Amino acid sequence: MSEAWFGLIGAVLGGTIGVLGSLGAARMARQAQQHQWHRQVRRDAYSTMIVEARRAIHLAGSAIESVRESWADAEELLNGYRAAVHRVEEATALVALEGPGNVADLAAATFLHLNELAVHITNLEDREHPTAWRQAHQGHAAAPEHVQAFTKACSQALADPVQGQ
Repeated sequence: MSEAWFGLIGAVLGGTIGVLGSLGAARMARQAQQHQWHRQVRRDAYSTMIVEARRAIHLAGSAIESVRESWADAEELLNGYRAAVHRVEEATALVALEGPGNVADLAAATFLHLNELAVHITNLEDREHPTAWRQAHQGHAAAPEHVQAFTKACSQALADPVQGQ
């Protein structure tokens, strides 16, 4: 073979490697961009859940304290709390879609706890209900622990590229 053939083969191989390298780099850039977009969608779902759950916990505390004064005032706050729990339910659905499973499970547990707390607060209307105050106060006190566990799992999911996929 002549030197011209070697030059031609070298040029073709070099060009092919260059094109494949460019395509591979473009694909990797697209994957990184898609991963970052998906991570941001998760972050948004998680933060919405956290904000709405904290808002609901605050409203629950206000409703519990208001019951001592007047049920009529407390009922308005309780309705606000129920609306907040509904927003937590919507946020829970978004987290369930985004995952991963352990984060979705903690979101569901937080929602269920806050929903059960609404029942306990409603029971406060019956001043004779033997355990209503204890259940309402204990449920309200435990609610931030649910949000904290959820928040920790979210942080781990966002920091771990394998779990976050």
